[in-house]
Amino acid sequence: MIKETLTTAILLTLLGIIGYFATGMASITALIPTFFGIVLFICGFIGGMTSSEKAKKHIMHTGVLLALVGFIFTARGILNVLTMLSGAEVGRPAAAIEQSIMALICLTYLVLSIRWFISNRRKKSPRMII
Repeated sequence: MIKETLTTAILLTLLGIIGYFATGMASITALIPTFFGIVLFICGFIGGMTSSEKAKKHIMHTGVLLALVGFIFTARGILNVLTMLSGAEVGRPAAAIEQSIMALICLTYLVLSIRWFISNRRKKSPRMII
């Protein structure tokens, strides 16, 4: 799961940097995905370096929580993009696009993480055969 965490972190970091320069460096808020990406990268890096399974588990849960927060706060961007696609106007189209991309990246990471956690749990717990 470390590889997926680092990949997600890099994607978020690049999204923020590209969004910031694409909007003419008009607002620092375009770098929000970058800030999320940096913190997620730190989680992935520390998770990969630690030998303690308990510490790794807590660090990975922190990364998943961060992705959940990122998804919750950017999911409205998906609705704004759908509004734009229907022909209506939104206040800040570039922000809507960047938010929707961040929401999709975070959601993908969440789904991968949850599947990984479930798979890991099944491997560790013995099954009863009846």
